[in-house]
Amino acid sequence: MGLNALADRQMLGPEYQHTGLAVTESLIKSKPELARNITKAFLEAIHYMKTHRKESLAFLQKYLKTDDAEALEETYEAIGITLIPQKPYPTLKGIQIMFREMEQRTPRRLRLNRSSL
Repeated sequence: MGLNALADRQMLGPEYQHTGLAVTESLIKSKPELARNITKAFLEAIHYMKTHRKESLAFLQKYLKTDDAEALEETYEAIGITLIPQKPYPTLKGIQIMFREMEQRTPRRLRLNRSSL
């Protein structure tokens, strides 16, 4: 489309928890099989995306509603291969960045909950 990128999160380097799952402790205790199955599905989706290029590109094409092969390839490489880790473990630094951003919207509540980090 002729647009210029102002910044590239991959080039900037901060750890950011842009993907992941979060559930309450009560859900894990009350429905452990559900929590386990959700986690498995999440990991299987990442594996599938990284090992089934053609199918993943078709998925991107459908949901991004574009036939631009170059844009689809670039998106797949930048996000699917590079940005999304094979093992999506959260990092303390990444979570702290998220808390700082969220704190601007709901400061009191987050400060209270964040004390354990």
